Amino acid sequence: MRMKALFFTLLFFFSFQLLAQSDYHFHSDIEKNVIDQYILEGKTKTLELQLIADENVTTNSLNTYGQTFDMLLIDLKKKKLTAKSDQRFLSWMFYKVHRKALKNYEQYTTLATTLDNGKYDCLSATTLYALLLNELNYKPEVIETNYHIYLFVTTEEGRFLIESTDPITGFVYDEKEIALRTELKELDVNTESTYLFKAQLNSLVTLTKLAGLQYYNKAVFHYNQQDLKSTLNLLEKASLFYHSQRITEFGIVLANAIAVDQTLNQTDKNHAMSRIRSFLKMDDAMASR
Repeated sequence: MRMKALFFTLLFFFSFQLLAQSDYHFHSDIEKNVIDQYILEGKTKTLELQLIADENVTTNSLNTYGQTFDMLLIDLKKKKLTAKSDQRFLSWMFYKVHRKALKNYEQYTTLATTLDNGKYDCLSATTLYALLLNELNYKPEVIETNYHIYLFVTTEEGRFLIESTDPITGFVYDEKEIALRTELKELDVNTESTYLFKAQLNSLVTLTKLAGLQYYNKAVFHYNQQDLKSTLNLLEKASLFYHSQRITEFGIVLANAIAVDQTLNQTDKNHAMSRIRSFLKMDDAMASR
């Protein structure tokens, strides 16, 4: 018993040390509180975790987003009780959520914006579906590729694909059609100022990792706006939740951009490089909790 008590005492101590040594730049108190809780306990409320990447989220608005989410969930739970099959319910759910919550596609949209005014992209919409399905006791499998993200739901009836950015034919139950939909395809983008991820991805991601991708998308947006300071702040927190190949690649790109930036003095550059080196070395066990 003494050894067990000593173990948890040391764990608690080193968790505080990690908090003390971290150089995270928080944009709100709610973001700080959620991330501090995650570092100390390895968990936090699922919806909150997906919302905090948006700098406009406050304690008050967090409650509003929670109410919006709960109202949508209540309708889905009622329908599930009377549904004759998973396929019928999931199909109904897909189109119901699109009609109710997903209004207009816009790249680099946060989940908070989606809940607020219906603007969405593949990440924010897929995250919304994943959260709802999780609450409905399904086990969504979210798949990340280079420039897209979608999810599967598997039940006793079979496997179903949810393609959140396709409001017309985005619910797929035919295996041949699923295979065609999920083939890796290159994205044809010619904008030189836009950061493009190079490595090939086709990976299963958890809800926690989705939070990291929320931060990553925000980092890419700010990088494309040539706001390197915000990019660093966001990418550092993205690495906390999802220390992935794309984080490493983007960290190197960011370091090169900072090195040649004429608006930063050498002291600021050295500090930024130190922060990048720190999160690129982060233990995967910490980032994958």
